[in-house]
Amino acid sequence: MPDTDGSSILAAYLPRWVGAEAAARDDAADAASATAAVLFLDLSGFSKATDKLAELGARGAEELSNLLNDVFGALVDVVLAHGGDVVTFAGDGIIAIWDPPDPAEAAARAAQCALALQVAMEKWASERASEIRQRISVELGEIHRCLVGGFGSRWHHVVVGTPIQTVGAAYRRAKVGEVVLCPRAWRVIADRCEGAQVEDVFRLDRLLSPPDPAPAAPVEPAARDIERLVPKSLRERFLLGQGKWLAEFRNLTVAQIALPDLGFDGGFLPLLQSAILDMQRIAAKYEGTVHLVLMDDKGLGVTLAFGLPPLAHEDDAVRAVSAAMELRAELRGRGIRSSIGVATGRLFCGDYGGRARRAYGILGQSMNAAARFMDMADGEIVCDGATAQTVGRRISFEVLRQFHFKGRTEPVPA
Repeated sequence: MPDTDGSSILAAYLPRWVGAEAAARDDAADAASATAAVLFLDLSGFSKATDKLAELGARGAEELSNLLNDVFGALVDVVLAHGGDVVTFAGDGIIAIWDPPDPAEAAARAAQCALALQVAMEKWASERASEIRQRISVELGEIHRCLVGGFGSRWHHVVVGTPIQTVGAAYRRAKVGEVVLCPRAWRVIADRCEGAQVEDVFRLDRLLSPPDPAPAAPVEPAARDIERLVPKSLRERFLLGQGKWLAEFRNLTVAQIALPDLGFDGGFLPLLQSAILDMQRIAAKYEGTVHLVLMDDKGLGVTLAFGLPPLAHEDDAVRAVSAAMELRAELRGRGIRSSIGVATGRLFCGDYGGRARRAYGILGQSMNAAARFMDMADGEIVCDGATAQTVGRRISFEVLRQFHFKGRTEPVPA
């Protein structure tokens, strides 16, 4: 480790824009807007691999950590080599942006990177005889780089905007292994694209006169930004030399919260900031963690985790459901509708990515179940049977029908 406080390593847990912009912002919620190309990459088949390795205990955690770092390290290197900024790791996917002054240049660079990622993944999967493949979508539009929170001096970075929702929905129209361009990105570089229109997206096979890859210069975030934006538990583990201990399976209860009505056309920041502050305050009250603030095709979502070190309790399921109920009431009082999914189970917790860009993530069936329940909650709170059983009679539940989820052979009670 080249420095005593680990700052050069911990800087990899923040996107490049944070280092370039956050130091200039005061300790107040803020948002900066730009026209950018957005790339979304989703890995197909990764959940199946995660579930299989979860059955192997500690050895499975190590093997899954190696797999994550192997594949995401390769992907991150490609994005950075093409000048992109990996703004978030969305479970088994990544979201990256390009925002040069010329929108056509932004779209072309993102499209060229998408094709390079396609080649890199095909090579990676072939060398390892792996069934993991990718689907990639690209769009162009206005994005907002936000710093929100501040409760307990803890802040969160998140990039929001319509193109992020668009790419999150469009990749589902791509076949495994394909790259698709969404309408606006396609329009500005249509004369350089070879492929075919599929419904309302364009399958990109080749880019004529592609731009030369131009790696973006690394930007080192200030120590102050590392302290307020990188989770304390992560900083402390590196100071103690426990980086390798980051990969493990833990019993967690996770609450996935959607704010489906929150728009990003203008004037959204005060509402977003108040919602995040509520989540931080209530999570702290029940000794949970605001793990991730993320925007995807479903809109803005937040993950609360109960059981992450050093805040593990025997009654984490009770704490999670209690926090969800209090949070829903608080948000309703502000006129903000929420839909919440809660699930309990053994989940992989660990850091992954490349040397220059990494994330601390939570992966596994219970994370997926919480997300599915969140999607169907429609303003309510839906829990899995494991959570309800753990909570017992301390909270009253209404039994719903069982749900069948992709990748799971047994129905999931709700």
